[in-house]
Amino acid sequence: MKSKLEYHFSANADGDESCIEDVDGNKFTPNGSPSHGWTAWTRFFGHQNQPPKYVVKQPRPDKVRSSSDLRDKKLNNEWNRTRYQHELDIWNLVYPDNKAYLFTDNGIRLVLPYLPGKTLFSFTSREEDQLAWCQLNHAVFCEFKRFTELGLKHCDLKYDNFLIERKQDGTFRAYIIDLDSVGKLKPDDQDYDWNIVLASLFDDTGLKSPDVCPPGYVALKSIDVPAENENEARSKLDKIKKELSQKKPTLVRIKNCQQNKLDYYFVYGCLYNGQWGFTKLDEKIISSVNLSNFSGALVDCRAASVIGNHIKLKQGHISYRLDLYINCLNEKIAELTLLKSQNSPKKLYIPF
Repeated sequence: MKSKLEYHFSANADGDESCIEDVDGNKFTPNGSPSHGWTAWTRFFGHQNQPPKYVVKQPRPDKVRSSSDLRDKKLNNEWNRTRYQHELDIWNLVYPDNKAYLFTDNGIRLVLPYLPGKTLFSFTSREEDQLAWCQLNHAVFCEFKRFTELGLKHCDLKYDNFLIERKQDGTFRAYIIDLDSVGKLKPDDQDYDWNIVLASLFDDTGLKSPDVCPPGYVALKSIDVPAENENEARSKLDKIKKELSQKKPTLVRIKNCQQNKLDYYFVYGCLYNGQWGFTKLDEKIISSVNLSNFSGALVDCRAASVIGNHIKLKQGHISYRLDLYINCLNEKIAELTLLKSQNSPKKLYIPF
């Protein structure tokens, strides 16, 4: 029994003798192709007349005139190997239970498990009732939140790069694909393509954009009263740290009393590296929600300086906006599910 998957390179120019052999000795051969990207040539592998089992990616040249142009000598270079190794590492981080493999013996072949479903682009809100569409959106937002909390940023986020599986029970599972353009998320990243894509997707649900803080985010009681001196400010900071140990996402507002203006908004929560800490909120997020009802004001400038310096040492996360969307969808799904159950025909009980 083999210890892992094997890829057998084809001996001819057409590549039709390639095959994948799994640990049990089962062999899978080329069986169709999805649409190709600009930089990769992609094929399905499986058994005839059965759903694909694997997706195999390989580098493609700038121009493809014939099958011989896909021969591997020129394409099997360090730049391509590095690029495909990066995609392999990202895939196995995102989908540890659906591992991918890279083979570079006689070329470059990235073997990915075939994920069930179809692209988000192929779904439209007009074809789904509102409950199903909200459930689909919920799956997308939850998967994207999981993705960002792994510390990853997709640099080519679009509907075609979300794969949606509709399960037999009617629920949905979302996958993020095309991971070759994924990089590390930085705390100061602000120009998110996902803001545009997911906001557009959310609008199709017919729901208003969220304008309140979700349950689970709490205000800090310790900073409601101004601190009069540095000792009191430091005492307040100690109380704040104890409150933060509750491990709940917390909104914090810091004011500078001398200039009488808002200096910072921060959210304390689970960061994308798995630690708990602060991040400064994006200005677009600040303007779209009424945070003042959910956070205290630390108006003493020295206290603001103490906690401000503490905050600056922490890395950030981008889960807050996603929490707003997910909470809004949860409420609507619960409402529509209840309504559906109330409107479903009642079964009559007839005694024997």
